[in-house]
Amino acid sequence: MMAEWISVGLLAFLVLVFVLDIASNRRRIPRPKPVPQRKPEAVKGPAPATPVGKEATETAPDPAPAPEEAVEIPAAVEPEVVAEPEPAPEPEPAPQVSVFERIKQGLGKTRASLTGGMADMFSAGKKIDEELLEEIETTLLMADVGVTATSEIIESLTDKLKRNQLKDGEALRKALREELQGLLKDVTKPLTIDSAKKPYVILMVGVNGVGKTTTIGKLTKKFQNEGKSV
Repeated sequence: MMAEWISVGLLAFLVLVFVLDIASNRRRIPRPKPVPQRKPEAVKGPAPATPVGKEATETAPDPAPAPEEAVEIPAAVEPEVVAEPEPAPEPEPAPQVSVFERIKQGLGKTRASLTGGMADMFSAGKKIDEELLEEIETTLLMADVGVTATSEIIESLTDKLKRNQLKDGEALRKALREELQGLLKDVTKPLTIDSAKKPYVILMVGVNGVGKTTTIGKLTKKFQNEGKSV
């Protein structure tokens, strides 16, 4: 029991010391001094103007208003209407070419390459020499005459050139024509179609580039002109 009273006494003593300490600190803090406020000064107005004679007191006449200038208002500009470009017409599809028409076009190209390429070689004043014969050989090969046939033609023309038989372009043209006809002379024979045999089949045999398609086109045209169906 005695111990409890001692604890209560110590606690009360500590509380008392804490309170006294707070009170002493408040006394030590200086209070701020009040700031004196200034009184507003009276605003002095401008001094009254002293009259300077009778003329000064009279009111000057108002100046005449300036004449107003007429301002032209520009007319409203309408925006230009840009015409839309017309759509480009669609290309027409290329007409279909039949098989016989393609053969005919191929024959035309072969004929043009052979005759057109030879025309300049037979012109007047053209020098007949081995270089010209090489050009003829190239033209014959490009026209699908064939390697063997072309070699035989060039050998014959070279032999005639050495014997001075090709004096000008006309002589060369005639000699070339005779050589081409001579190649076909041995194999030329009439083609007889037996009407009793239907269908009548013709077999074309040959290596590439010897003119099978060209010959077929020529035979087709020939038979159609005779009224036969191919």
